[in-house]
Amino acid sequence: MKNKFIILLASLAIFFSCVDLDTLPEDSYGSNVLQDPESAGMVINAAYSYLTDYNYYGRAFIHLNDIVSDDSDYVPGHSIFPHRVELDEFTYNPSHIKFGEIYPRAYRSIAVCNRILDNWIEGHDPSVKGQALFLRSLNYFNLVRLFGGVPLITSMDVPVDYFFNIERATIDDVYAVIFSDLETIVNDNLLPGKWSGANAGRADLWAAHTLLSKAYLTAASEGTQYTGDKSGFWQKAASHAKIVMDQSGRRLEPDYKTIWLRGNLYTNTEVIFALGANGVNVVDGGVPGRYYRSYEPLDPGFNEGWGNNVPQWNLYNSFNDKDYRKEVGFLTYFVAKDTLVRTTGTFNPGDTVTYHHWIPSHIRRPHLRKFYYDPGPVSNYSANVDGVHFMVLRFADVLLMFAEAENEINGPTNSATEAINMIRRRAFKENIYAAGSQEVPAGISQTEFRQLIRTERRKELHHEAQRWFDLVRWNIYIQTMQAAGKTNVSEHHRYFPLPQVELDRNPNLRQNDGY
Repeated sequence: MKNKFIILLASLAIFFSCVDLDTLPEDSYGSNVLQDPESAGMVINAAYSYLTDYNYYGRAFIHLNDIVSDDSDYVPGHSIFPHRVELDEFTYNPSHIKFGEIYPRAYRSIAVCNRILDNWIEGHDPSVKGQALFLRSLNYFNLVRLFGGVPLITSMDVPVDYFFNIERATIDDVYAVIFSDLETIVNDNLLPGKWSGANAGRADLWAAHTLLSKAYLTAASEGTQYTGDKSGFWQKAASHAKIVMDQSGRRLEPDYKTIWLRGNLYTNTEVIFALGANGVNVVDGGVPGRYYRSYEPLDPGFNEGWGNNVPQWNLYNSFNDKDYRKEVGFLTYFVAKDTLVRTTGTFNPGDTVTYHHWIPSHIRRPHLRKFYYDPGPVSNYSANVDGVHFMVLRFADVLLMFAEAENEINGPTNSATEAINMIRRRAFKENIYAAGSQEVPAGISQTEFRQLIRTERRKELHHEAQRWFDLVRWNIYIQTMQAAGKTNVSEHHRYFPLPQVELDRNPNLRQNDGY
């Protein structure tokens, strides 16, 4: 069993690691392998593995959301990465390295899903088909939000020259596939309500409902540029979120700090879908993550963290001092030039570090603390990796999506305000502060509640690769970014450019306007 699994993944790694969208080959394992139920269930793991890649959710996805939003600045530490400066200053072009990292990896994951779906045999484990549909829709959801309309590939059983000549689909067409895939999952009950044991971490039925809610909510939003009939989208977004609220058994973790603890991941009541980074579950392959290390201040003694994805002051200052998320979310000590001074010995895995406080005469910036509490031992593979999992979907987001959609339909109803109050009660620890003192005020208007939701989303979900997507779909990204000092932002920055290498290979691909 184990050897068979390794051979399958090795085949996929060889044939999908060095190809781009327009050169996807026939796979080496062939359709016969996929007709075996056990083998097909193993192959789906490769689709997950591309997501956990360092050049996808492992780090690149963070940079293409945090640094280009008003949540973070790129503050160079002991080294300067020009490609991060370009993101921070909006001077990037189609040859930027990050676009060429995420784009092909998303399509490689899609290719695995397509191969499974092309060779699907009725009667096999329906959860394999469900996972393939979920991961394909997640990849296309990421691609359409990052790049706009993209080439739409839903089958690998096409002539080879198809990949060299495919044109971009419209934004509406990409969303149509996303909606169809996810609706198929929930209507046909293709995923279980819960995974356990070695399968913990796979997408379940509630992840499909949550992603479907997010897709409808995004397409319904003004700035998404979906041009088709949006009637009913807000209602569908609210309905799928409400299903998760009422039926999934998921709920807010009582303590905001425990959401990211590794040891709590599979007993965590709030996680809906997370990508593993420490080899705990079968689908992550032991891929090291960079989530905590991407934000932790630099320690030149052993390169504890990269520390140059630094929260903006306006984010830090937007928190009330009574808001527990401020204490949990940010490191409150200050360091000289964003570099920590190591005061004990030389590097050994597992060493603790004594941190100095910020020196007032130097640069003073808060760093992120959100993922700091249980990063796991420093890997022998590399000193700057960690075991923190990336939260793709969690229950607080479901509550916020429901409140937003419900407000757009019916205004600030009791159910909409209660969804926000659940989050705020945790944030303000009402066992300490007077009950009701931080809840949504009575008599609030629809417009006021809309703004309150937007503010609450930023405070609750900052640095979880949500903010940039929110600013774009709300159609407020230009004014928000310029108010945050990012004066180079223009209308064409609503989407990133397609990677230049893809346009060089395929003459039928058209670049986004402005690049």
